[in-house]
Amino acid sequence: GPVYNIVDDEPMRLAEFLSFLASAVGARPPREAPRWLIRLIAPVVSEAAFTRIPLSNGRARRELGWSPVHRSVRDEAFS
Repeated sequence: GPVYNIVDDEPMRLAEFLSFLASAVGARPPREAPRWLIRLIAPVVSEAAFTRIPLSNGRARRELGWSPVHRSVRDEAFS
């Protein structure tokens, strides 16, 4: 069957999302290591962490008539 991306309308880097999530639950934000160090220690993790994967909810909107309840996780999900 078809595959749909169910995401909000604003893209977010993984590191930004993890910091946002930590703040939302009252935890300290994760520390960010320099990109060169992550590549040296864990090249596969580095590739996954720094690769931008464009996601769009356009197909779900068109074919299912779906729209997100919250336009952006930044604005509303934890308020």
